[in-house]
Parts: sequence; structure tokens; C-alpha cells
Amino acid sequence: MLRYLLALLKRNVQHAFYPKTQHETQPGHWGVTLEKLVEHMPRLKRIKRGDLEFADRMIVRTLNSEYDLLVIEPDTFLVSGGWFDRQQLSPYRVKINGCTWGGAMICLDILAAPGMCIEFNNNVLTSPIREVVVYRPQASASN
Repeated sequence: MLRYLLALLKRNVQHAFYPKTQHETQPGHWGVTLEKLVEHMPRLKRIKRGDLEFADRMIVRTLNSEYDLLVIEPDTFLVSGGWFDRQQLSPYRVKINGCTWGGAMICLDILAAPGMCIEFNNNVLTSPIREVVVYRPQASASN
């Protein structure tokens, strides 16, 4: 099982932490160990549960798609894009279970982070995330 997890990590996470240098493109340097992941977790730029508020918008660009998520309730989003557009379900009310590295291990407190995959509560799993942008609505000025 651990060997399978590390193989998935090699495939899905190498671009998240390391720049591609000529030296690192050699097959022997592709691997990302579990120890390296744990070491880099504090520096991982991520959106955690509780970071988003009502009406915040999170744009997630993955390897294959783009998702637009709007916070409508705590831990509840309206999502458009990607799989939901292809299934003609957008906008779709959804919750995020957490993020994975592409395997069975899930980080329940992370909503989105580069290199990880979002797992929605309808069992949709995105491809690895390339970029996350959060837009917070401006508070209107009162006179």
C-alpha cells in the first residue's frame, strides 16, 4: 500500500514543490517521499476550512479543468466548471470532503492546495491543482 501511495505521489506532486531543473528531470529524481511531504506541509500554500466566508469565490485551475466555487453556507459551495459543466449540472450545490495527493489518504482540513486533488462529496475527484485564486467581495462603504 505504501509503495502504491508513493508511486501516486511521484506522479502527482513533483511539480508542486520543486522547480524543474535539468537535474531533476532525470527519472531517479522524480520521487517525492512521504517524509518530504510532511516536511513541506507547513509551507504548502493552501486554503483551509474556515479561511473562506459567505460569498467568497474560489477559482481552482487543475491539470485538466477550471472550477469556480462560490461559498453559499459554511462548508457549502455552488460549483461550476470541469466535470460539473461536462455533466450539464452547473451550478451544483456541493461540499468538499478534503484534498488528496491522488490516493486514499485525505487531508480533511484542506479545501484546495497546488499539487493536491479536491474530493467533492459526490465522489468527484479533480486532477491535480495548478493554481488557486480567492476573491473576497468588497464591503460597501456606508455614508
